[in-house]
Amino acid sequence: MVYLLHFDRPLCHAQHYIGYTESAETLPIRLDHHAHGRGASIMRAVTVAGINWHVVRVWPEADRSFERRLKDQKNSARLCPVCNILLDISLDVPLYSCLAQRKELIYASLQTRRQDDRR
Repeated sequence: MVYLLHFDRPLCHAQHYIGYTESAETLPIRLDHHAHGRGASIMRAVTVAGINWHVVRVWPEADRSFERRLKDQKNSARLCPVCNILLDISLDVPLYSCLAQRKELIYASLQTRRQDDRR
C-alpha cells in the first residue's frame, strides 16, 4: 500500500511525503511512527517543526516499485487532492476513510490557504 501525506505548511520546499507500508492493517502503525518522528527523516523534520499532516490519498494494491515511480516523478502535488483543486476527489481519489479529510474539509482548507496567500 502506498500513501500520500500532505503537510499543512511547507517544510522548506516540501509539502508532501509518499510512503509505503505492507497493508491497511499496518498503515496506522506506520503513521504513528511518522507522528512520533520515527522512520523517514523528512517526517522527523516535519514533527520537530510542529507541522500537521494528513493522509490524503492511498493506493491499496500498490507495491514498493509503484512508490519509487511516484517519488521519481518529483511532482507529488499533482497527485494531491488538497493542492489540485481541479481534481474531483469524490470520483478519482481513493481515500483511506478513517484517516483522510472529508471533501468539505479539504475544500475549506483550500479556501483558508487562498486567503493566506492573499495576505
